[in-house]
Amino acid sequence: MKLLSATSIDFNFNPYQILPYAFGISTVSIPYSQIIDNLKNKQKLQALLELR
Repeated sequence: MKLLSATSIDFNFNPYQILPYAFGISTVSIPYSQIIDNLKNKQKLQALLELR
């Protein structure tokens, strides 16, 4: 599952996808500041963030 927050893109993973079941659901957050230069459509992302 992918989630957009005001500052990052968050990826949620089910148990066993990354860590053992005992750890539960894992979330990895990537701040926009780290990926914005690699995006093809920066304007679309910026417009989306302005709507929030």
